[in-house]
Amino acid sequence: MLEKLLRPHKAALWGGVVGWGGGGRLWWSEGGGRPDWSALGGPAGLIWAEMSLTDLEGSMAAIISVFQKYSEREGDKHKLKKSELKELLHDELPDLMAHVKDQSTLDSLMESLDADGDSECNFQEFMTFVSMVTICCHEFFEQEDE
Repeated sequence: MLEKLLRPHKAALWGGVVGWGGGGRLWWSEGGGRPDWSALGGPAGLIWAEMSLTDLEGSMAAIISVFQKYSEREGDKHKLKKSELKELLHDELPDLMAHVKDQSTLDSLMESLDADGDSECNFQEFMTFVSMVTICCHEFFEQEDE
């Protein structure tokens, strides 16, 4: 069932670098890098796969894009090193990180995310974190509405 749902977007989501252009547009680059929005059709080697996405599909693509943006900076491009995760959290979740006052809290977070014990955070471990934070936010807003 999931394969049937993802098949139309497979090339865009898993075939190259995914980016979120806003307005329901997803871009995909086989050669890597971000598209040159000022050039019609983009630079040579860039394959465009623009499509209209639902809000949820766009959110999924954005999460994948953010993970890839940070994971490809050092070492294994499919995993976040501690420094990459720290940078991602500070850049992408600044309000949440404003409440983290010490390094030991970040170290504990990394240890709790690292289910396979390799001292890195793979995508599944990252998604566990994103899911937990999203659930906490949902519960907070549910209680605020009451």
